[in-house]
Amino acid sequence: GPSRAELGRKITQARAKQLGLGDRRAASLLLVGEVAPEWIAEAERGAPSDGSLLWPVRGGDFGRGFGSGERGYHLAIDIEGERGSDVLAAAPGVVGYAGHELHGYGNVVMLVHPGGRVTLYGHNQRILVVPGERVYQGQPIAELGSTGRSMGPHLHFELKFAGRNCD
Repeated sequence: GPSRAELGRKITQARAKQLGLGDRRAASLLLVGEVAPEWIAEAERGAPSDGSLLWPVRGGDFGRGFGSGERGYHLAIDIEGERGSDVLAAAPGVVGYAGHELHGYGNVVMLVHPGGRVTLYGHNQRILVVPGERVYQGQPIAELGSTGRSMGPHLHFELKFAGRNCD
């Protein structure tokens, strides 16, 4: 029969589907900072959050800032690091999307956090989590890479709240 891990994954995926997490529609909503109340409730069932954010790449260097680029279009920060190094969940929450259907982001993970904040982790080499999975602060969720529109290994990191990207 299936292993405990396989059963756990199946249950997690069924729960994600029931909540409407993990598909392209969820990805599109999360990308613009729209978070369904049931997604927030799911995130709040996990580990409590003190509201702080962890730097998502251990030893990663600040590469590019929020509001940089032509007309300030870059509403994220880029963190440079070693290809294959762990990308960590900045705060506890639930995986809202994990895939490669968003143009330019490559392999991307989006987490929903208590209170409705969303973090986005783009250009990953590999994704380590599945939609609906509950994550703790500091948990490896992906491996740093250079997929999508990227000029070398780095993490594209965004924080969204109330429909806006935050610095």
